[in-house]
Amino acid sequence: MATLAIVAVLGAFFLYKPQVRKMQEITFDLGKNIVETARESGVPEFQTRDVAGLVSYSIAGIPKELPVRYIRPGYEIAWQPVFGLRMYADRAVDPGLHVATVTLSLNQEMASHEAAQAFVERTIAQFAKGMWQRYFDPESE
Repeated sequence: MATLAIVAVLGAFFLYKPQVRKMQEITFDLGKNIVETARESGVPEFQTRDVAGLVSYSIAGIPKELPVRYIRPGYEIAWQPVFGLRMYADRAVDPGLHVATVTLSLNQEMASHEAAQAFVERTIAQFAKGMWQRYFDPESE
């Protein structure tokens, strides 16, 4: 039974990957409806889950040459290589299902300290270039 499940998962992964290769980039923003955000992302099909009102849209197996881009004007930032992306919206917190959290899974190329450091340095340089500011909440910090 476990072997059948593994074969099904691997089969789905290999069938899904050609669609991913057709994309130019994956885009996302926070605060918009998760269905609308998914539709505008460039991803042909997400895996979706709705568990007790926690809705997630995810994609895995993103080719290393495909950037994942946060697209809020003035705050644009791109990450590459990224293995997977998962967006979350919680119906109990926001009935409009606005994306509250996005999780990126890094590519296996981050296996070395040097590769991870270069990835972080590229990210910081993009933050410095944009209008990003550190969030500070005096009541909780």
